[in-house]
Amino acid sequence: MKQITVNVENEVGVIAGVTSVLSKNGINILSLSTEVMEDSGVIFITTEDEDHDKALWWLADAGYKAMTDETLVITMPDEPGALAKVAERFRDHDINIQSLHIINRAHGHTTVSLSTDNQDKARELVKDQLVTTSGN
Repeated sequence: MKQITVNVENEVGVIAGVTSVLSKNGINILSLSTEVMEDSGVIFITTEDEDHDKALWWLADAGYKAMTDETLVITMPDEPGALAKVAERFRDHDINIQSLHIINRAHGHTTVSLSTDNQDKARELVKDQLVTTSGN
């Protein structure tokens, strides 16, 4: 799975603008999260793999600064410490987590999307928890 990162101004209606561009072009959003840092913000979006390139194109065409990053999608028990164990495993192998989003919590499990500075090494460390990756 690939994540789309959109850098935006922190202003009223920006999420409506981004989501409208995707909606008008038939692109379904699987997950979306945002972060605000004073005057700017970042929107993190995942779409179906087959819609990813189209989503990037339509966002750029609408004037948004969008980029992409491969993400790993893993599942873990929905319990205290489960995410800490994954983060500690990466730390112990000198892997930096660059983004992490909890995308679902259901039936006793949490699904997380994450990207790191060494996706191959990270994939190997969490292969027992892996749900999907782009290109696999």
